[in-house]
Formats: sequence, C-alpha cells, structure tokens
Amino acid sequence: MLGLDSCGQPTVSSCVSMPAEAQLGTDAPGRSPMRRVAKNVGFLLMTHGVSLAAGIVVLALSARYLGPALFGEQAVLRSVAHIALPLLTGGLRVNMAKEIGRDPEGAASYLGSVLTLRWLMAAVVAAAAVAVVLALPLTPARERAAYAMVLMLLAGMWGAVASAVFVAYERNEYNLAMSTANGLLIVPLTMLAIRLDAGVAGILAAAAVGPFVTAQIAFSFACRRFVRPKLAVDLVRWRQILRASLPLGVGAMLKRSYARVDVFLLAALQSAEAAGIFSVAYRAAIQFTSASTTVGTAILPRLSLLARRAMEQLRAALEHLLLIFLAVSVPAAGMIAAFAAPLLTLVVGAEFASSIAALRLISIAIVTAAPDALLFFCLVALGREAVAVRYLALSVIANVVLDVLLIPLLGVSGACLGTIGAEWIFFSLSLVALHRALKLTVVWRSLLKIAASGVAMGLVIYVAGPERPVIAAGFGLAAFLLLFVLSRAFPPGGIRALRRALIPPPPTVQH
Repeated sequence: MLGLDSCGQPTVSSCVSMPAEAQLGTDAPGRSPMRRVAKNVGFLLMTHGVSLAAGIVVLALSARYLGPALFGEQAVLRSVAHIALPLLTGGLRVNMAKEIGRDPEGAASYLGSVLTLRWLMAAVVAAAAVAVVLALPLTPARERAAYAMVLMLLAGMWGAVASAVFVAYERNEYNLAMSTANGLLIVPLTMLAIRLDAGVAGILAAAAVGPFVTAQIAFSFACRRFVRPKLAVDLVRWRQILRASLPLGVGAMLKRSYARVDVFLLAALQSAEAAGIFSVAYRAAIQFTSASTTVGTAILPRLSLLARRAMEQLRAALEHLLLIFLAVSVPAAGMIAAFAAPLLTLVVGAEFASSIAALRLISIAIVTAAPDALLFFCLVALGREAVAVRYLALSVIANVVLDVLLIPLLGVSGACLGTIGAEWIFFSLSLVALHRALKLTVVWRSLLKIAASGVAMGLVIYVAGPERPVIAAGFGLAAFLLLFVLSRAFPPGGIRALRRALIPPPPTVQH
C-alpha cells in the first residue's frame, strides 16, 4: 500500500525491505551482538557525559551573569520544565524504543501515529501554557521568560522522538552526535544571550533553540536512514500509545522525586542547613544513577525483541546482565564512599565537610542503581509498565515514611537511610516479579556471593576511614575482587551464555 511519510516522500507498507543497518535484531556478519550492545551502552554513556559537561558550562555562565536572585527565577522555570517533560515525553520515548524494538516491521505506521500525537500534544501544551502565563500577574520580563520556558519544553518533546529512534535501532552514535551538536550550539547561544543582556528569557531561549534545531535535523536524518514514518490520525492507536506511555512518564517523575522528598522533609523536620548537606551528597551520588538509567535505555530494544520472540533467552540475558551490573555497581559504590572527602572538597569546597559522612552512607544506594534500571526496563519489555511504576510509587512512599521516622532521630543520616531503604525495596519487589515471570535460576547463589564480597569491601573502607581514601579504596577493592574471584560469583561460561542469549531468533514468517 502506498502513502506519504512525514518527509513528504511516498512510502510502502512495512513489508518493504530496510537497509541492513536499520533492521533491528539482525546483527551484521561477524559482529557479536554482545559487542553491539556494549558499543551502544558506551555511546549513550558518552552522550550523557557530553550533556553533563555542556550543562556545567551553561550553569557557570548563567549563574555568574544572572546573580542569585535572577538565577533563582530561571531555576524555578527550569524545574517546572524538567518536572513536566518526563510526564510528557519520558514515557513516550521509552515506549517508542520498546515498540520499535519488539516490532521493527511495524515501525513506519507506529512512528507515524506518534508524530501526529506529538503535534497534538505540543499544540495542547503550548495553548495551556500560554493561557496560564496570560492569567498570571507577571512583569513583562517574567512573561518573556515563561514563554521561553514553554519553548524549552517543546524542544524537549521534539528531541525525544529522534533520540528514541536511534535508541530503538541500536545506533546510539547518532545520539552522541546530536548531544555534541546540542552542546556546541547551547554554549555559544548562551554567551550570545549574555552579550545581548537578554536576561532569564534569553538564557532559557538559548537552552531551547539549539536542541530544537538539532532535533529537527536528527529526525530528518532518521527518516532517510532508518524508517520513513507513515503519518496517520488513528484515535485508537493514540489511546494505546498514551495508555502505555503515561505510566512510564509517571515513573520518571517519581524517580526524580527521591531527592526532593528528602530535601523537603529535612528542611521541615530539621533545618535548611541539613537539607543542603544532604542535597550536596545526593547530587554527587546521583550521577551514577543517571548513567545507569542511560545504560538501561540502551539495552531496552534488545530486551523488547527477546520478550516477543524468545522468553528463555530473555531470562538468561537478564540473569547474566544483572550479575554484571552488580559486579560494577558494588565496587563503584565502594570507590565513591572511599573518595568522598577529596571528591566533595574538590567540587564544593571545605565548607561542605559535613556532607562527607552523608555521601559515604548514601553511596550504599548506588549498589542497586544499575540493577534497578535493568529490572525496570525488563519489566517494561515484558509489557508490565504499570507494575514497575507501582513498585516505584511504593518505594517513594517508603522513602517518605522512613524519613518521617528517622530524620527526627538521626537527621541527615536518617534521610540517607530512607533513600537506601526505598532503593532496596524497589530492587527486591522488581526481582521477585521478574522471578515469577521468567523463573530465574542461576542468579540467586551468585547474588549472595557478590553481596558477601561487597560487605567485605565496605568493612575495609569503613575501618580505613575518610582520612585515608587511597588506602581505603585500594584495600577495599582488593578485598572485593579477591572474594569475587575465589567464590566464583560469576558463573563459569557466563559470558558465552550471555552472548547466545542476546542473539534474537529470526521473526516468524506469516503466510
């Protein structure tokens, strides 16, 4: 059947053959699927690093230009956009990666429905935001800043589609290119806004224009290289997309609420100083959590394909990936705890010395950071988004309850324990749910061995103390590796089993 795609070109229904690089689940001859997954994870981690570096530069430029008062205003507007964006596009982006990953043959019609739905959502969001801005008693400068914030929100919606296409087709080098182009545009645009003395509105507009331009270019490239969307206004499919995406968007908002819950409760139950001490420690630790979510996103298309075609292989892939993730996150938590003092002194200065103990404690939450992302996205691949979000909501509720109970007694340490408890609750609930769905087998004994290795490392780091970071890190890591190897925590032949599991079987041919 012939039609028109979003690029204005004639297209054929999804039975048309795509370029080899656009066929998800078909690895090039001689290319290991595990190497392909690792390569995509690496590209997304580099993308995360580039975005982080550009954000630090923009933060420094805008803070020095605006000063405390105006910087606070733009921070509030940015927070509104950053809280709303996951609800609007976070779930949509993950759902796109999942759906294209599990059904590459139907990508053209699915993506066409996503595009028309995005245009409708953008129109509704823009109209509602403009109505709110006009209704508020704002000064002209603040009104312009609010409109710039709306533009930044729309730019985020545009960028999510192109990024999801690259993730779904496991070609994340293009996400890295898009992130690099964003950074190369945002920094000079911010400098231009400062030179023109454009105020808060100029800073926010600079953060919107660059991503908007690169997103449009990236999407045009994706149309030509991977999939030509077949535009369609399909109300039934819109409802299906929204029903699948909304829980994921809510989950992204819940995930972002962890730090805010602790900070608000510390400020209310203790003091603003206590909230600041915790916030500094958590912001240092959360970088690993964000990177873990990035890794999970890179693996999602492959998990979705296995969930549709080969459940036994999905089980094997999950078990071995979980052990690898734990083998990375456990020593990473130990190294952050060991180097807490020099790390915080370098970044925020000696006046935040009280945050060192908090960072050493909150680093325990990093143990489950990467595994939690894997478990979450595996539930998504199985079509159990609502279950994953329910567990996330329960973990946030547990965080609040533990904070209310522990902060009056332990202060900042109580908030750290609340966050640790919430993370471990989500890990436990998700692991049990996946065991029921996939009947996990080899993972349980290895989990105990990795946990024992981590406890030994933690004891060494605790005894060495924060004053001797090099000794704590060296001997702690040596203790972990020694027990990990001697106990054979990773099953023999595990890497070969993972490679086999990541090779999806060919699609079933329907006559």
